[in-house]
Amino acid sequence: MSDNSWQDTLNSALKSQGLENYGLTPIATPVSIEFYQNWIDQGHHAEMSYLKDHIEQKSDATSLLKRAKTVISVLAPYEPHPQPIQLPIKAMKVARYARGADYHHWLQEKMQDVANQLKHEYPDEEFLCFTDSKPLLEKEWAAKNNLGWIGKNSLLLNQKLGSLFFLSEIITTMTAEDSQATFSVPDLCGKCTACIEHCPTDAILDDRSLDARKCLAYWNIEAKTPAPKEIRENYEGWLFGCDICQEVCPWNKKVFQKQTEASSSDGLQLQQDLTYILTSSNKRLQKDFAATPLTRAGGKGLKRSALCIIGGWRIASLSETLQSLSFDNEDLESLRKWALDRCQT
Repeated sequence: MSDNSWQDTLNSALKSQGLENYGLTPIATPVSIEFYQNWIDQGHHAEMSYLKDHIEQKSDATSLLKRAKTVISVLAPYEPHPQPIQLPIKAMKVARYARGADYHHWLQEKMQDVANQLKHEYPDEEFLCFTDSKPLLEKEWAAKNNLGWIGKNSLLLNQKLGSLFFLSEIITTMTAEDSQATFSVPDLCGKCTACIEHCPTDAILDDRSLDARKCLAYWNIEAKTPAPKEIRENYEGWLFGCDICQEVCPWNKKVFQKQTEASSSDGLQLQQDLTYILTSSNKRLQKDFAATPLTRAGGKGLKRSALCIIGGWRIASLSETLQSLSFDNEDLESLRKWALDRCQT
C-alpha cells in the first residue's frame, strides 16, 4: 500500500505507547553490510557465532518478511529506566539498561501493540515487530531514519537522547516515501575521542566499531569462559555490562554529571555484594535477578564477574571468603585461585 496517510495511524499508535522517537524508510540493501562482513572476518565478534550465521539475513531485510517494503525504527529512552527494579546489590556496577525489567519483554509488548493497531486498520498488510530479537542491522536503519549517527564508540548517538535508549523495529509491507531516506543526521562527534581514550581494555577501534574480544560487556554478559588475565585486571567493578564509553560521551553529559558510580572504596557494601554473589546458589541468583537482563549471564557468569572484580581490585579483605570457597566448576575454581593470589600479593 502506498497511501502515506497510514503514517498518521503509526504516529498515533506509537504515541499511545509513549514512543515518540521514530523514523521510517524504504527497505534497501544495507550500505554497511560489507563493513559488517569485514568486522566478522577479522574475528571482532569473538565467540558470538550467531552474528556470523546471520549475515545473509542482515543483508536483506525481506528475508524476515518477504513482501516487506519499509523499516520503522523506534528509540525508547532508558534513563531514567521506565520500569526500574530494585536489584539485590548496591555497590557493584550494572549497565543502566539492565537496572530494570528486561526490555526484550516490556518493549516488545509495546511494539506488538503498535503492530496490532496497524493491522486492525490495514488487515491486508503485514507488520512484524522485534526488539533485539531478529538479525537486522538496526543501527544502520535507525541512522537512515534520521534518528542519529554512529558514534566513535560504535553506538547510535542522538542529539536529544545521547545513546541512552533501546532500539526496536517494525518491518511492514506498507510503503514509505523515498524522500525519507535522502538525508541523514551529520556526524557530531567532531574531534572528541573520549570514549576511545577511557576504554580500560582498548576495545574501541578507530573505525567506529569495537573488538568484542576486548570488551568488558562481552566478557561479563555473553562469554561462556573466563576473560584473559589482561581483561580481568581491568573489570573496574562492572558485574554486568559496561557504561564507561557512554559516561564519558559529551552527548550523555547531562545525564551522568549528577551521578556517581561504585569504586573500590565503597567498602563494606561492596564486600557484602560480592560475598552474596559468590555464596548464593545459581538457582537463587536466577530467582533474585528474575525479570532483569542479568539472568542472561546466569549464576555462573555473575560469579565469574565477581571473582574478576575481586582479583582486579585486589580486595584483600575478601581473602578469607575466597579461601573458604570451593567450586566444582573448573573455570570458577581457577578464577577463585587467581583472585586469591592477586589479593595476597
